[in-house]
Amino acid sequence: MKSFDCKTTGIGSLPIKDAGEALRIILDSTDIPFWPQLPKRDFKEQMVPQFSEGMPCIRLDQEKERIWIDVSEERANRVYKFYETFLEGNPDRFRISSDYSRGFHEFLKELTRLQTPDSRLQTYKYLKGQVTGPITFSLGLADQNKRPIYYDDELRDIAIKLISMKALYQIKELEGFVEKVIIFIDEPILSAVCSSAYLGIERKDVEKALDEIIDAIHSGNALSGIHCCGNTDWSLVTSTGIDILSFDAYHFFNSLTIYPEEIKGFINRGGYLAWGIIPTGEDIRHETEIGLTERLDNDFKILRDMGIDEKRLKEQCLITPSCGTGAMEIDDAKRVFELLSGVVKGL
Repeated sequence: MKSFDCKTTGIGSLPIKDAGEALRIILDSTDIPFWPQLPKRDFKEQMVPQFSEGMPCIRLDQEKERIWIDVSEERANRVYKFYETFLEGNPDRFRISSDYSRGFHEFLKELTRLQTPDSRLQTYKYLKGQVTGPITFSLGLADQNKRPIYYDDELRDIAIKLISMKALYQIKELEGFVEKVIIFIDEPILSAVCSSAYLGIERKDVEKALDEIIDAIHSGNALSGIHCCGNTDWSLVTSTGIDILSFDAYHFFNSLTIYPEEIKGFINRGGYLAWGIIPTGEDIRHETEIGLTERLDNDFKILRDMGIDEKRLKEQCLITPSCGTGAMEIDDAKRVFELLSGVVKGL
């Protein structure tokens, strides 16, 4: 496994409608650039719609900003066609169009423009993409009766395979530019699953869904990460085959310390921690580079006292915002990325 040495990257979303402007912020402030999700540009760029292209029986009402699955007609035929296409194994059949991700396609154009012998692209070893996780996606997408498709075994399986191919499509498009591609699986709903909020969800099914996508990412010779911006069962996350555990270190660092053996084992097997130390709420207005650097140093010491080698922690470390910035005010989001690049200089 390679060393990240506290390189910076982001989670995904920005509150900006112009993809070019969003990319300038990203390229100016991160060591590992990522493509921007722009939920304020279009409803289709929100978490569930963005990766819904190719889902059988999908319905989208742009005006009312609604998306759902209508399985009342032609389900069997459409499901058959999906699996037939999936078995071709061609990620291009599951591409993310520019209507659903202006940021991704602008990212590809910018990378192509930068791909010259004397360009700064030569300094990038990694690029990052992201997909909405299968649990968040299938619980956030319901059928015509408002029942989440997670509870339909066939539709859940299709969602997992669809997202796997969306990840492989990104890897295919990005791998020619750099040494290694990273794909984050964004799973904010992990903070609530396996609790009374979502009855009937089994841990083994969550692990299986995540591992299927992780295996797909690995089959593309890319690194996989899981991002959860809340308090979750980190033993579930570390039980999967992920390479990177991405968490909100600003608000929920203590939740990590409840699982000392699991985190220690994850680090020792070569896993990376992506520390979301830059807050993506109103806290950003009173935080400073010095204060956040001191907070991060203290967190490192706490894990060191738990028996985790501090040198390895810093080698196997990424620094990120605590979550996406898509819901923030634009000036606050810009401040997030200013602090992101500044905090690393103080480590």
